[in-house]
Amino acid sequence: MGIQRINQYKSSFDSTVKKIVDNSGESVKVWYAQKSLILLEFTSTL
Repeated sequence: MGIQRINQYKSSFDSTVKKIVDNSGESVKVWYAQKSLILLEFTSTL
């Protein structure tokens, strides 16, 4: 995989990240599985 493709994936994932902040100000970044599978071009054969 070339560096351009890697940077494209990184950019795509960075644009879908969600930051969750609790009442104390602590935060965590999450990526939802469904969006991640679409970005990775995963298809189900079920």
